[in-house]
Amino acid sequence: MLELKASDPVVDPINSRMLDEALSKAHVRHVYHPFHGCRHGGSLGRDGAEGWFDEAVSFLKEIDG
Repeated sequence: MLELKASDPVVDPINSRMLDEALSKAHVRHVYHPFHGCRHGGSLGRDGAEGWFDEAVSFLKEIDG
């Protein structure tokens, strides 16, 4: 699961977009979800990223079969 914090001052969000494009091009199953208004790391569902943990668990269950 690829999480993007659109206002991340630590890592340029373009890096996440580039990784998403590369994974898509290589046909790698993944989830790309941009979250807006979040801090870098440690948000854990605060600052507009509510639901990310449940989404990650659902994705992992889906790919684990």
